[in-house]
Amino acid sequence: MLSFGLVGYGYWGPNLARVINNLQGGKLYGVCDKDSANLEKCSKLYPHTKIFTDYDALLSSKDLDVIVIATPVNTHYMLAKKALECNKHVFIEKPITSNTREAVELKRIAEDNNCCLMSGHTFIYSPPVIRIKELLSAGAIGEPLYFHSNRINLGKCHPDVNVIWDLAVHDFSIIEYLFNRNVSWVRASGEKYIDNKNECIAYVDAEYERNLRVHIHVSWCSPTKARSIVIGGTEGMITYDDHLLSEKIRVHNKQIRFEDSGYIYSDEGCYIPNLDTREPLLNEMDHFCYCIKENKKPLTDIDFGIGVLKCLELTDLSLQKCGAKVSSNNATRALLPDKVYQDAS
Repeated sequence: MLSFGLVGYGYWGPNLARVINNLQGGKLYGVCDKDSANLEKCSKLYPHTKIFTDYDALLSSKDLDVIVIATPVNTHYMLAKKALECNKHVFIEKPITSNTREAVELKRIAEDNNCCLMSGHTFIYSPPVIRIKELLSAGAIGEPLYFHSNRINLGKCHPDVNVIWDLAVHDFSIIEYLFNRNVSWVRASGEKYIDNKNECIAYVDAEYERNLRVHIHVSWCSPTKARSIVIGGTEGMITYDDHLLSEKIRVHNKQIRFEDSGYIYSDEGCYIPNLDTREPLLNEMDHFCYCIKENKKPLTDIDFGIGVLKCLELTDLSLQKCGAKVSSNNATRALLPDKVYQDAS
């Protein structure tokens, strides 16, 4: 049994604690949080789990194998660095760090200490996204042409990141998994309506290899919640609405083509694929346990996390340039503090 230590019992931490506590291959050894109210809630649910306010005290526990980090993004690097240097396997919720240089440094430390380092991108382990991957691989809609996402709700606002880093990170990870293509350019625009600090509404346009076009709309300022994706191809379309309780995916046999006689429309209906109902977070943590025990590379390993992080950094650069198109060849060094480069050298 792997012994897990969870750092952060605020927004997402309780979900991780619940799943870890129910793992066949692991147990929840300890939970660390600076907020005593959070720890009190945890103690009531898991009375046999050790409680810590000092992270170093948790790390020094001899029975601890794994650290799971669910804290604000700007704390990920130092928490993970300490854990890896103590030879602990590490799971970090998305995004893995605040910048790619920090992530590259964590990768080096993990390799030096033979530790498993996994980036938490839950959607990659969700049955609908896994099924879409299978459909695309089978050529269900021909050659993919575009990916359009609408991810909006009222809050939850985060003081340390903008809405792109909070919500569009899911779409970047899904794109990375589904298509396995490099991004060519990114263009982002947004507004800071709430606190004049972070963008709370944003629009991202991008192009990936083989002319795959992407449009992502994210918002913390919508009165309604939507989690929808449309993927169009040369021979059909896939719609994915994660807000639905059932029938989340539909494959549409619809096309528009142009011939000498004009536009030709065809509609042969749609079909609804069967989906597994297993919880994505449970799939994710089971996969993490398997990779540790079998010394395997995680599906969402550090390189996967870095790929997503690069897209996020490109959106930051575009926002700084007032929505200008930014090529993936552009260095993002200007976005990162000099100290990070010194520490990572």
